Amino acid sequence: IDAMSKVDLKKKVTNWFKQFKSPFVAITFVLILFVVVTYVYVLLWAVISSFKSQLQFGANMFGLPSRWRLDNYVKVFKNLSVGIELSDGNTRYAGFFELLWNSLLFAGLHAVIMVVSRGAVAYVACKYKYKFSNVLYSIVILVMIVPVINSLASSLNWNKTLGVYDNFPMILYTAIGFADSGFLIFFGVFQGIDDTYKEAAEIDGAGHLRIMISIMFPLAKIPLLIMGVQYFIGQWNNYMTPYLYMPSMPTLSVALFLFNQTRVGEMANEIAQMTAAVLVAIPCVVLFLAFRDKMVGNLTMGGIKG
Repeated sequence: IDAMSKVDLKKKVTNWFKQFKSPFVAITFVLILFVVVTYVYVLLWAVISSFKSQLQFGANMFGLPSRWRLDNYVKVFKNLSVGIELSDGNTRYAGFFELLWNSLLFAGLHAVIMVVSRGAVAYVACKYKYKFSNVLYSIVILVMIVPVINSLASSLNWNKTLGVYDNFPMILYTAIGFADSGFLIFFGVFQGIDDTYKEAAEIDGAGHLRIMISIMFPLAKIPLLIMGVQYFIGQWNNYMTPYLYMPSMPTLSVALFLFNQTRVGEMANEIAQMTAAVLVAIPCVVLFLAFRDKMVGNLTMGGIKG
């Protein structure tokens, strides 16, 4: 039995390696595997270290804790806050749950707007063959490769002039855009959808907006969902926008940024800051696990047969 098991195992390994039809594919796989292992190792190391005391961490930085401690999370939960200056000169502190709500609102609405704006522009540029469509595609490529330097001061002055500074509903306009990789991804997705759907809807009397919302977006729902998750995680980790443009609505990423600058008190150590980072990352991990099948599965869509 052991001999047969070894033979079966050898066949499985041989068949698995046959997938690499060229050295380039094998080298690419090894590099990707190295990156994945590195990220996973760092994440596990941070999680394990968050259950140690500072003395245990100093004595054994990479080993398992002798006693798993939850008090680090309790301390971080109580101390993770951001001071908000009020108009009367006083300071109000936003606690964990307020920061969590602000983060969900900020990241969620930004992700929705980013997906819709980029998807809509990509759909128009792909399915409506005007000369401006080619110009639009070229503009996206140009904006992506041209660096924008020293625009922070002018951006702050611009928002204050418009009256949208520290105004969350109005600051959402910054999420509207199309000149990034999301446009290129959506452009390729809509290229893969047969124009027959659009033509059939036009014969039935559907307008352009109805076709896009009711037909094209549902057909591209998996790529739209994947990009939405990626945009959400990106905005969840974005501390600069709420820190600079919305001082009265801090998020967890802002709290973590300020927390890492702490140099005094019981929270001014590696374990506390690592625990705070793990705590803030939990919603993103949960979101990824909830949509992991969509993100790592095959992106297949229906089409016209025959």
